[in-house]
Amino acid sequence: ARFGVAFDVDGVLTRVPNAIPGAYEALSKLQAGGVPFCLMTNGGGATEASKAKSLSKLLGLDTPLVPEQICLCHTPMKALAKPGPESLKDETVLLVGKKYGQLKDIAETYGFTRAITVEELHARYPDMYNDMPPAVELDPSSVAAESDLKIKAILTMIDPIEWGRETQIVCDVLRSDGTVGTDVDTQVVAMHNSCSDFEYAARWPTPRFGAGAFRHSLEALWSALSGREMVQTLYGKPHPVQYDFVETLLSELPVVDASGEVVAGAVDRFYMVGDNPLTDLRGANIAGAHWNSILVRTGLWQGGPDDNDPADPADKVAEDVGAAVDWILEQEAAWK
Repeated sequence: ARFGVAFDVDGVLTRVPNAIPGAYEALSKLQAGGVPFCLMTNGGGATEASKAKSLSKLLGLDTPLVPEQICLCHTPMKALAKPGPESLKDETVLLVGKKYGQLKDIAETYGFTRAITVEELHARYPDMYNDMPPAVELDPSSVAAESDLKIKAILTMIDPIEWGRETQIVCDVLRSDGTVGTDVDTQVVAMHNSCSDFEYAARWPTPRFGAGAFRHSLEALWSALSGREMVQTLYGKPHPVQYDFVETLLSELPVVDASGEVVAGAVDRFYMVGDNPLTDLRGANIAGAHWNSILVRTGLWQGGPDDNDPADPADKVAEDVGAAVDWILEQEAAWK
């Protein structure tokens, strides 16, 4: 029986643009002990490979992270492109977020073959949003240019920059039967949304709006427009799909143990180290008794000396990620 650890990133390992003191030592300790761990963030909009590379550099790790150790808010969307009766692999999906070139790369690595972006749809139909000209030119050979274009699902991977344009176009697609410009009474187009954190800790003294703020705005405007609640699948912490995905990820992750052997296999005890009670801790607390939640004081939650979060209490409150890892190793030594 093995244990595994999931770390939030912002406020636990980093405070952009710096690593939090002790993060390098904490992760190095787990690497040396052959403990499977991953970085589980509600950030997104990049590939897992590029995130592994940039975080390895920022944290100064001697053994770089591998893409399989990164769970971004949209990483579990990979499952939507797996073969099967409900697969979206060869269906037209609309990508929503920022840096659309990167989002198309992500969709491609996940296995989606017919992904189009809000920018491409706007280029095809400039009158959908006439407050700004289209940002790109429509490629006549692209999926977005097909005469019988029918959108099956929307993948909102991260919050966009142009909220106005994206809100209008997403609502147009949601009110349609998949063919843009139609108007039906029930929601036919599926929504998969990984905009989770309402706020996050940054260098500014008060928290900043996160991607979840866009989701709240979109839901409110859709409700005002249609009189209905948006039907959607939610990704990111605290949603169960994320924790289920990480359980599988850590069990399948091959690690080198202290004797130099590569080991993998079922992980049955999990630790979540986070700074946000509403997402990190809530998700771990509802994931089941095989998850332990640890709250650190280096990010969003500051608390007091004997404090815990009243709404989403942690199993352990630690000063920082170093103290959190030491506590985990103590628990495991006692468990053995």
